Amino acid sequence: MPEQEFPPLSALEAAMEDLACGREETAANAIESLARQGNVQAQAMLGYLLERGQGLARDEGVARQWYELSAAAGEPSASYNLAVMLLEGRGGAADFRRAAELCHVAAEAGVVEAQVLLARLLSLGRGVRPDAAAARMWLERAAQKGSAEAELGLGILHDKGYGVPRDAAAAVEHYRRAAEGGSVAAQFNLALALELGRGVERDAEQARRWYHEAAERGFPQAQHNLAVMLLEAPGAERDSERAYVYASLAANGGIEHATRLRDRIARELRLGELARARGSLEQWKPRSS
Repeated sequence: MPEQEFPPLSALEAAMEDLACGREETAANAIESLARQGNVQAQAMLGYLLERGQGLARDEGVARQWYELSAAAGEPSASYNLAVMLLEGRGGAADFRRAAELCHVAAEAGVVEAQVLLARLLSLGRGVRPDAAAARMWLERAAQKGSAEAELGLGILHDKGYGVPRDAAAAVEHYRRAAEGGSVAAQFNLALALELGRGVERDAEQARRWYHEAAERGFPQAQHNLAVMLLEAPGAERDSERAYVYASLAANGGIEHATRLRDRIARELRLGELARARGSLEQWKPRSS
């Protein structure tokens, strides 16, 4: 059987392979060369590298210029990235109206992140007239493509009754899909619903599980609520040392009442227990996913 031959990589594909392999400067030089030759995708990628300082000195102003050039030529990813910079006022003045327009272009082209962002802008009326029905439509489109953030957004719409009848049970189902897809905020919202029995039967064990998922990802409010549940758990399930760790993390994350909780737990722990808990706190690192 003859050996299968693969087509040679394009110059941009070769540069992207260099980037993936950690050869950032080599990749950046090749991408810049292609961008200057008029390669629209390379122009968008060069903007991305400059925005993040990856392989090149970080320069958000120049990044915006390359995004502008690429977006004008019809590259959807450049339109989305430029929209984000315009919203945040990075690399130049903020411009909500133009950001919304660019976001719409990218959303129509199928950029899922742009669809979710556009829905948020439509919900808030930022740079565009508020339109709950359109926000829901864009979230549904993104959710169909598996976006956890879109599922979170749909959950919030149903939770708050924005543009749809208020429906706690529907909100929980969206939160569950988003949580399983890795959305930390959805993991917290799902845990809260399970703890309170809002839109779903109360389930302390599942609530604790989802608080733990979000807490381990560094979500301060989940860390606080998990600390409370660990402290109030019955019998052998009570774990004051872990509660101290999560209360401390929540306090470090800016949850004011977590500071009081941490100090109360510290007073209740024996010296050896407190030392162990502080050791665990020092070693704790957030999970990436």
